[in-house]
Amino acid sequence: MNIEREYLSLPIKKRIVFSNPQRVDVEARNSFLGKLEGDTHTILQLDGWGHVALVQKSRPYITGPADLMLIPIYRDISQVSELDDDEGRALLRMSGSVAHAMVRADEGKGQSHSVIAFNQQPACVYLPEKYENGVEVKTQTINQLHFHIFLEDGQGETNGTIADLKEGDKKDFLDIFGIAFGEALIPVLKKKVTSLNNKAEVFFLKNRFPLGINIRWDESLESVTNDPNLFNFIKFSQERLIAFYQDFAGCIAADGSHWWENRNSDLRSKSERIEKVNDFLKRKCGNLSAFSQRIARLLATNIVSSGSESRQYLRLIYGPASIWIIYENDSGCYIHLSPKVLSRGNAMESLGIWKDQFDEADEKRQLVLDDFYLKLIEEIDDSYSPQKGPLLTEGGIKNRNG
Repeated sequence: MNIEREYLSLPIKKRIVFSNPQRVDVEARNSFLGKLEGDTHTILQLDGWGHVALVQKSRPYITGPADLMLIPIYRDISQVSELDDDEGRALLRMSGSVAHAMVRADEGKGQSHSVIAFNQQPACVYLPEKYENGVEVKTQTINQLHFHIFLEDGQGETNGTIADLKEGDKKDFLDIFGIAFGEALIPVLKKKVTSLNNKAEVFFLKNRFPLGINIRWDESLESVTNDPNLFNFIKFSQERLIAFYQDFAGCIAADGSHWWENRNSDLRSKSERIEKVNDFLKRKCGNLSAFSQRIARLLATNIVSSGSESRQYLRLIYGPASIWIIYENDSGCYIHLSPKVLSRGNAMESLGIWKDQFDEADEKRQLVLDDFYLKLIEEIDDSYSPQKGPLLTEGGIKNRNG
């Protein structure tokens, strides 16, 4: 049985999405927003901490207006695992509340379902803005911690499989090493989930997206994000993933587990890599399927230095990286953790959606977006003191001919 071939035969949905209009720049008053200052349509207040921005995305995930980023702008922070416990719970609670407000503002159009997603990559603060020698090096492309919140409406056509994609794109939908890493984490995550929520169900998806770790947490997305145990679980899982990655990287790289900080670490010899990985699998990965064990050994056997790998899409991401998705559908609310080893993919690829992005600078489009943001402000909980941001008070369509 060729398991990888079965993965490659999974159908993907293709969606055409237009970029949002470009606006004139406004004065950047917040160092944690920078160029995104002019895209900020709403400012919220998180009591005890400070302001949080709701930002219009230049390259949205969906065709409708219900798509934004939530960015804490009161301090410099990039990782969920760096948040204080009360702070992390408050941000998750705010994200769920905003998602619920978006449903109301959208007036139930298209039978949409709420999604909250965030990318994590501790090494992001050490890396170039996006590319190094022509290779995309970031899963988390914005250093400041941010949550994607959107209403998935299911638009697009399912007319192909992962196997039909270009080699570089396949890895964004099927990070086979990331799947093996996820499988290795299942026992410890199950134990943690059980201690926090005895109604939660942990399972490992192999035949549909999102592939890998999924936890049915129970109840609605707003209720789940209001559960203080959710942050405990996310923070714990993030720390375990980082520790697992560091242990595995120590089997591969001579400089140990933090090789990505200088990115010039020498690989161990092939025989030493194989020996250390075999020992690691015996000690730490007793639950791994034969397929995932083979994948781990394949990586140890065939890895070469980044500069020697001409196939850019096979260059490893620097450091531990992951995508978290909290999503709701007709059967409940789920939490998905997707470790990333080769993939530069975002939440769309994790959900099995291939997004074709076209440029658009249409004033009518911006009017639709602005109208949605104004409705959203009315629907957001008053306890967050929602106020119009620069996009609604100072923004304007950028004149391409000007």
